Parts: sequence; C-alpha cells; structure tokens
Amino acid sequence: MFNLVDLALEKVITDRLPGVRVDFAVPTRAWSAHAAANTVNVYLYDVCEDLERRQAGSVRAGGWPRRWC
Repeated sequence: MFNLVDLALEKVITDRLPGVRVDFAVPTRAWSAHAAANTVNVYLYDVCEDLERRQAGSVRAGGWPRRWC
C-alpha cells in the first residue's frame, strides 16, 4: 500500500516541480552529503491508526468514495 502513496507523492511533486528528483530514503548526514541540489526528500516518518475512526463489521466494496467531505 505504501508504494502507491510513494508513487502518488512522486507524481504530484514532479508535476509541480519539473526537474526535481524525489527521494524516499532516510535523510541521514551521509544522504545529505550525496544528495543532488534539486532533490526533495519525502521520507515517511510515522504512520498511526486513528482509533476513533476504527469500525467493526463489513466494508462497502466498490472503491473509495468520490468525496471526503
């Protein structure tokens, strides 16, 4: 699932900032020493479940809803 998030983020960034390299590596000192000047790092730091939104039971099939609000 995270690979789809990575692909979506990379597409949004490269569409809006042409010529920018997108990197998902942990930003260490060694990484920053070798990163190109036109690199955006999009390292995913933490993922947490929102326990208040957790639901038990069946899930509606058919994909994501078209609107979130």
